Amino acid sequence: MVLAVQRGQNVRNVYNGIKSLQGKGMEIYTPTEKELQVFRERSQKPVIEFVEKTFAEKKIDKKWIDLALKSAKDSEKE
Repeated sequence: MVLAVQRGQNVRNVYNGIKSLQGKGMEIYTPTEKELQVFRERSQKPVIEFVEKTFAEKKIDKKWIDLALKSAKDSEKE
């Protein structure tokens, strides 16, 4: 329940932030689903490789990368 409330507050804060920026004259661009997919395809592999290398150098467990990727994937469903 708490997570649902926090998620709702976050959505509201993002919305209010965007409206505030628009009110100050900033143009807001929202990429299409196709553009987002292309971005993911082109950027995800090199970013994951960089993070894995960095984590290995710092001796941080790879489970945190896996958890972050799972969370990102889960958030796309919402």
